[in-house]
Amino acid sequence: EVLSQGFEKNDYVHVKGKVVWYQDHLQLNVFEIQKVEENKVNPADFLPTSKKNIPEMYNDLLKLCREEMKNSWLRRLMLNILEDPHYRDAFQRVPAAKTNHHAWIGGLLEHVLKLCELARSVLPHYPTVNPDLVYAGLIMHDFGKIEELEAERSFEYSDKGKLIGHLIISIEILVRKAAEIPDFPEKILHHLEHIVLSHHGRLEYGSPKRPKTLEALLVHHLDDMDSKLQGFMDLVEREGENESAWTSHNNRLFERPLYKRTAEDLEGKTSQGSHAGTAEQFIAAVKKMGS
Repeated sequence: EVLSQGFEKNDYVHVKGKVVWYQDHLQLNVFEIQKVEENKVNPADFLPTSKKNIPEMYNDLLKLCREEMKNSWLRRLMLNILEDPHYRDAFQRVPAAKTNHHAWIGGLLEHVLKLCELARSVLPHYPTVNPDLVYAGLIMHDFGKIEELEAERSFEYSDKGKLIGHLIISIEILVRKAAEIPDFPEKILHHLEHIVLSHHGRLEYGSPKRPKTLEALLVHHLDDMDSKLQGFMDLVEREGENESAWTSHNNRLFERPLYKRTAEDLEGKTSQGSHAGTAEQFIAAVKKMGS
């Protein structure tokens, strides 16, 4: 309590201490802690960031809208949103989620661009699906997260995000930006709004409507696939190497343990003994460092 009096949540601090091994866990014994002024810190050092080039991803998305969208109304609406300086900067910064998947700076943009690339591969197999509506729906399905999530010193939900949520925020943005385009067709806006409102798939998952068009159904399944697969990979990476072939079961996205070693099994590389030995060597090394 004495140490915590000089700083608040999300302050940057300089800590002096010692890492020790205690009751089978690493523990930090703090000797000194001091608040650090923000101008002496690079915020990017404290938040995970996309491994991909964020400006390049953004330009790729703009290029898709300009060159691949044939419907002039949808193309104009998407560019009206993406080229808005406020939305442009926020869209390139926020994560796709606080923890579940793509939880890093630029994560939402990376998620959306990947979905558009997946759609590009899938759409030729379903010729009656409208590509422009799918692309626009993918861009907008989580767009409200630019106001739902804050990405300054940590990833947190904003008051607006907690009270309203990203679905409604996305609709607000769509309505506002469509109103800036004279005579924007109401039916096109309704189709796009339906995709946003239904993309979670089920009422119990937060969508007030279930998908009722081909385009809405495709957006839902692409989004669900990418968020689940990326979430699986992110979970494995967070848990790191250990003796268990399974993830912990207390993850929010899946609520069950997941198997991590399929690739190694197929290559004939894994055995419980070899991994257990590796884990034991790691623990021994950590104990030695703490002594």
